[in-house]
Amino acid sequence: MISLNWGVWSVRTESELLFEEYLSTHAYNNWTHEAPVEGRRKNPDYRLEHHGSRFILEVKEFDTSMPGEGYGAYDPYGPIREKINQAARQFKEYKEFPCSIVLASPKPTFVHLAYPWAIIGAMLGNLGVQFQMGVVPDENHPMEQVFLGGGKMVNHKRQEPQNTTISAVIVLSRYPLRQKRIRVAIEERQKELGRKTTPDEDLDFYEAIPDSPELHPVRLVVYENPYSRIPLSRDLFRGPFDERWGSDGEFLRRILVGNEIHKIEEIVGDD
Repeated sequence: MISLNWGVWSVRTESELLFEEYLSTHAYNNWTHEAPVEGRRKNPDYRLEHHGSRFILEVKEFDTSMPGEGYGAYDPYGPIREKINQAARQFKEYKEFPCSIVLASPKPTFVHLAYPWAIIGAMLGNLGVQFQMGVVPDENHPMEQVFLGGGKMVNHKRQEPQNTTISAVIVLSRYPLRQKRIRVAIEERQKELGRKTTPDEDLDFYEAIPDSPELHPVRLVVYENPYSRIPLSRDLFRGPFDERWGSDGEFLRRILVGNEIHKIEEIVGDD
């Protein structure tokens, strides 16, 4: 899409169009796209005005290139960290505002945006475990999950926060509502029958719930930066299919889940 924005031709990426769909759907109407800011060299992708505050957001899209071409193991955190690096450079002129990165992969890629461990690991460090040498891990001597370094929000060598201008990393995607409703229907049918349904019986539900655009709602998953200088307001991005992860000691845990997801998870559980 090409649109006239502030006197210049602005080309929207597919991810930006998806983000604008989210903003429109949830009645966030006071925003600009790449609008010039007096005294700043870089124009942010989006400025959102909400309840008297201004929020800066950079939308980063992943391409479809293969990961790990050539020799060496594939690093699941690398592509996400590179996008964080890019956004951090663009945020340098906006330290007085809450600044967030919006990550999206509208086309199939090898980036694990749907997995919290990938986002949290990219932010806080490679996920690993530690346990006492010479002791077999058990309930009395459990393995402990730790961050092994490499995170973009904390310098593990110096043991101090970094990129504190970044308030949150946000994942933008479409929620697979059709698949979830089919699962719910199958689960409920199995409870009625008192047995597992057959593949042919399951197929009936796929035919009974045809695909449609409204069964792919756009949604956001917010991962707060526990070291941010200015946190992202928690009254933002609270839609029925949204989620938010916030600080729980050294880790992040899910602190908000949209009401529609909550209803589904009560029946089919949390994937």
